[in-house]
Amino acid sequence: MRALWFGRVGLFVFMLWMVQGCKQQETCPNYAERQLLCAKQVKDKEGLRPIIWNFCHTRLNEKKTHEVMKQKLHCLQKKACSDFMKCRRDVEDKHKIDFQRLRMVEALKAVKRWEKSKQWYKAQHACTEDKLAVQLSHEMKSPKRESRSFYQYCLEKMPGWLKKLGQQGSTHSDFRVCYDSTYLHRSKATQQQARAIQQACVALQFAQKLHTVRKKRTKYLSLSQFPWQCNVKETRPLKKLHKSAAQTWLRSYQQLCYHDIGFPLLQRQYSKLIREKSRYCGYYPRKIMAGFLKWRLGKPAQQKILHFFKKLCQR
Repeated sequence: MRALWFGRVGLFVFMLWMVQGCKQQETCPNYAERQLLCAKQVKDKEGLRPIIWNFCHTRLNEKKTHEVMKQKLHCLQKKACSDFMKCRRDVEDKHKIDFQRLRMVEALKAVKRWEKSKQWYKAQHACTEDKLAVQLSHEMKSPKRESRSFYQYCLEKMPGWLKKLGQQGSTHSDFRVCYDSTYLHRSKATQQQARAIQQACVALQFAQKLHTVRKKRTKYLSLSQFPWQCNVKETRPLKKLHKSAAQTWLRSYQQLCYHDIGFPLLQRQYSKLIREKSRYCGYYPRKIMAGFLKWRLGKPAQQKILHFFKKLCQR
């Protein structure tokens, strides 16, 4: 009797397993048939049928997509094609929203990791990465809370990151932050946030110019060249900064460009002109004197040479 009872239970379990297996096998073909039946502009239905069938099985067997595919299969309960197709679209839209929400949470974690490891450029690049921009500006019902949390964190932290990049002498800059207003518009930055980022960008770009000049200072002196980054017009963006910050950057610029590079070049040119008894100002002395005259930079020991070039270059 016991053997007979176990045999019946085993047979019942086997039949139940078979029914469930057949149900899944039948559901995917039915899903493919219904999709092809409701598709209006599909010519090669025979060729598309096995593709949809395999797609269904693959999605069901993957852990990440199993639930989504299962919800799509429930749409087979809809009798009308219009209801079936709408059901599928609703499931897909919900999945995209959930996926987008997860991506925003993960993206914010990534930004914080880069920030913690003091990799400021990677942190700000993660804030403006194209694939994130596409997700955040999605027109359907987007996960606003996650998106705003992501954007607000980036907008608040980015000026500090840009400042640190400038202090490090980094040559990195992100086009989408400093040269393209699309990011600020898309992130719905307030005027105060946008101004803070724009000012940080000005400071970063000016710091990068000074870093380049400082790095090549010996080369400029050996070639008797005055770097273009030291031209007076290159200081115009400093007007966008607060007065104290602008003055700090301007003093660094004046010391490097005019005292460390400009005046030694004038001394060399002065000796050459005296030796050759020439009275030709030249391109570089004219550019250098423009800065000395604009900001009245001459020191007492420099007045003789500066007065010489002032008379020579103003003729």
